[in-house]
Amino acid sequence: MSDWSFEALAASLRADVSDLKTFHEVLAHKLQQALGDGAVEVRRQGFRWQADRPLLKLGVNFGDVRLEAQRASLGMEYKVVKLVRGIALKSDTVSLEEWLNALSKALFEHASAHQATRQALENFLLDE
Repeated sequence: MSDWSFEALAASLRADVSDLKTFHEVLAHKLQQALGDGAVEVRRQGFRWQADRPLLKLGVNFGDVRLEAQRASLGMEYKVVKLVRGIALKSDTVSLEEWLNALSKALFEHASAHQATRQALENFLLDE
């Protein structure tokens, strides 16, 4: 990759998690821009025509791994799901830090193989 690395991507994702609601909203939006709707699933609470619909679930697919952030009774719950031919074989509940590390690694690997994703992630890191 040109002038950024896995560490820069991971640091950028962790930059401001003090307001988790806003963090998840921005992350969902940026992931949809970078990866497209086919790889990113966003579920929201409320009716489609409501202006403010909070995020219920964010799912990101990377072939054999699916990363999920879902609202739970005590905040958000983060999962790393191992897939084989689209079937979940193993699901681990992890901390936000572990989830962000897994997301950073998967994004970096995906961007290494896909030019459009690489450009979108560079824009994300450079805030363009």
